[in-house]
Amino acid sequence: MALMKFREPNQVRWVGSRPGHDGTQVYGYNAQNGVGNAIVYVVPADSTLFITYMFSTSRVGVAAACDGGLQIYTDGFVFWRVLMPHLYDLAGHQLYCVSLDQPIEVPTGYSIRVISSNAALDVAGGIWGWIE
Repeated sequence: MALMKFREPNQVRWVGSRPGHDGTQVYGYNAQNGVGNAIVYVVPADSTLFITYMFSTSRVGVAAACDGGLQIYTDGFVFWRVLMPHLYDLAGHQLYCVSLDQPIEVPTGYSIRVISSNAALDVAGGIWGWIE
């Protein structure tokens, strides 16, 4: 078995799968307070993003029906809805997270965003991975 090489200096902080690769470590985070969306990460030109871990958290001040969470999308087309709670019955915090053994490959032109469709809902989300 060949020795795997890692280029990141902070391996103790790595979240998700830890494959050997020639890319650069990526972390993205953002929050949306109320109705709207906020960009977490935009995949640069001629690159591929490999997501190994993602999370979405929310804080709601009242019971609220809403779509909120993390999305991978491009030009108005949602490629994948990630961690999308639809109904909050109780006020409080909710956290959804996914650690992936096989990373999700996101090509150039796609972005990751957090969304909220209710003024009473604050949504935050983040990703870890690498880019090649």
